[in-house]
Amino acid sequence: MTLAKYGKKEYGLLSLILCPLLLISIAAGIVIAPAGYAFAVLFFLAWAAGIAFYRDPERKIPADDNLILAPADGLIRDIELIPASDCEHLATVFEGRDMLRIGIYISTFDVRINRAPCKFTVKLRELKESDGPGNDSLMLAGTAAAGGKEFPMGIKQIFRSGTEHSACEPVPGDQLFRGDRFGMIKFGSRLELYLPAKSNLVDIKVGVGDRVQAGLTTIVEFTGK
Repeated sequence: MTLAKYGKKEYGLLSLILCPLLLISIAAGIVIAPAGYAFAVLFFLAWAAGIAFYRDPERKIPADDNLILAPADGLIRDIELIPASDCEHLATVFEGRDMLRIGIYISTFDVRINRAPCKFTVKLRELKESDGPGNDSLMLAGTAAAGGKEFPMGIKQIFRSGTEHSACEPVPGDQLFRGDRFGMIKFGSRLELYLPAKSNLVDIKVGVGDRVQAGLTTIVEFTGK
């Protein structure tokens, strides 16, 4: 199992804590009482669950240039029209046009890696921190390309307060290609994809309640008409 580079600190610390406890429990089972084996099993399961949280499976990315793929694993929670006035931080990138927002709920059991939905040049990176306990967000926005045309696009990570709860590598000027890994939501449960509300991106392939996988599931197909 391949592990995400974004979680080296966390799963390294987890192994540092649990592996010695596992060995001590096995030794206790041998020397003192069989109950030590039960603790060994519990420590192993806790370690395995923690490691699996940071898994990063390889995926065969569809080559069709007309497709915009899911940026995260999870459940489609909402698909909504967002007025430009409600997203001032995206107004420049979207040139004052309304947006289609697709929200993805990411559960504890989902792969947490985020991938680029299509070719994407980052022009804006904005971290918004909450005033107190709650959620922070990190927005990437810029110019995307699919179906031979360019259009504005935004991707927002929403995570528990604290920059260590998310990883996001791209900065303005960086270019991503379809399926490229760009980050990970470690402690949080939502990612939002923003697309133009009125454009040739008319064929939405998912609905509320559908499960999606980053880099595999088609969110929208660019008709080019």
